[in-house]
This record gives sequence, structure tokens and C-alpha cells, in this order.
Amino acid sequence: MKLLSLEGRHPFEQNTEDYFFPINRFKSILIALLSPDKQNSHLFQRFKEFTEYLDVVYYTWKQLPLLTKTTANNNTIFALNYLDLIDAIPMTKDIQENRKLFCARQDGAKPHESFDYVHTRKSINKVWNCVMLWEMKEPIHKKVLIVLLERVLPHLEKPIQLTDFLMDSLDFGGPIGLLALQGVFTLIQKHNITYPNVYEKLYSMFEPEIFHTKFKARLFYLADIFLSSTHLPENLVAAFVKRLARLSLVAPPQDAVIILYFIGNMI
Repeated sequence: MKLLSLEGRHPFEQNTEDYFFPINRFKSILIALLSPDKQNSHLFQRFKEFTEYLDVVYYTWKQLPLLTKTTANNNTIFALNYLDLIDAIPMTKDIQENRKLFCARQDGAKPHESFDYVHTRKSINKVWNCVMLWEMKEPIHKKVLIVLLERVLPHLEKPIQLTDFLMDSLDFGGPIGLLALQGVFTLIQKHNITYPNVYEKLYSMFEPEIFHTKFKARLFYLADIFLSSTHLPENLVAAFVKRLARLSLVAPPQDAVIILYFIGNMI
């Protein structure tokens, strides 16, 4: 990346403009990061150091739709690297206010392209449309849901189109079902979709296995939101209390304490 910055400041070919971004060299860096042979999680942590620069973020999003491979269906490593890269890039409007450029040839230089959120959002939507065409093997499926919920969903132009994907994901159960339930809740809360069986799905998530996953905090978070209403039928609340009380008998001690507090709030 330092060589990239140097080439931007001192182009090999004569260039009289104040700003030059070596897009071909940058593309080769992205291709190397998106290796189909090994996961590069540690490299994406290093790449994050450069995402404070507006031009790096802009050109990454601009290149990502071109680097999406249909072969991701047959290559889990490439797909996970691709999702890690998406996860590493800022998406909020805050980056637009920074205006720091990685390849500016002089202070105050202005690029010839407009680095704004509108362009970034279009690229995010193009990228995610490509991702949704992948075959969802379990590790990819889980990572897709995590990146969707934590990073991408607020920036999608038509999040309602994810309804079928999330509904189908609910049937997987386990961590995938739990993540999908969080996505469904977001659509219910912010986009007014209806899902009449949401409490049945939430109830079915409370299994002993959930305490051995890193997603148990999400489950209690969702349960707290869904069950905080004062207008829920008494038999529904009683069913959850009974289920949780039984789980407290087999849950790890630290989780049993949380369950008991949770039951106390419901009664």
C-alpha cells in the first residue's frame, strides 16, 4: 500500500493533475487479498488501517462488483475473504467528512471523481446483489448474515427483497436461524413486514445448545425486545418462563444467572 501511495504521488507516466490513483495496482492488491487458496483475515486487519482514506474506500467499493466471482459457489475460502473485505470497509457517511486522500500529490489536492455516499451506496447494493446469488454453504451462510446485519442492511435500497432469504434461513435453526431472526425483526421493526410465527421461532431457539455458541447474547437481546411488550397474552409469557426455567437447570452458571434475571423481569 505504501508503494501505491508513492505511485499516486509520483506517477510513472507524466501527469499534470493534482491527484492520481493507480487503480490497476490497487486492483492487483485486492485480487491478492481475495485469494481462493487461503483465508487472509490477518491481512484485512492491516487493510483496515488504510480505510481512513476516502479514495481507498471509494475505489475499493468501485472495484468490488467487478471482483465478485460466480466461482464463489465452489470456493468457500474466496467467499469468506470477500465477506471479510466487505466487513473491513467503512460504509457510513462519516468517511465522507474526513476527506483524507491516500494518493494526493499535494495538500489540498482534489480528485477528479466525486467521492460521495450516493456512489458508495450504489456500489454496496451492486456487491450485495452479487453475494445473494452465491450458493449458501453453512460457513458462507453464517458470515453473510453477520455482515448483512452488522454492516450492510442499513445501506440497501430495497431491504424488503431479503425477506425470502431471511425466512428460508430461519428454517436452518441454530446460529443461522438466530441471525436470520434478528434480520426478520429488523424488517418487522423498520419496514413493516409481518411474520405471524415470530414468537414460535423465538421459542424454538431456546435450546441447551445455544449456550455453547457466541450468539447467545443476540438471543437474549431479541427475546428482551420481543417479550418486553405489556400486551402479550399471559399464556405466551408463561410458556417462555417455563422454557427458560427448565433451561436454567442445564445452563452454565453465568448463563443461569442471566436467565433468572430475565424470568424475574417477565413475571
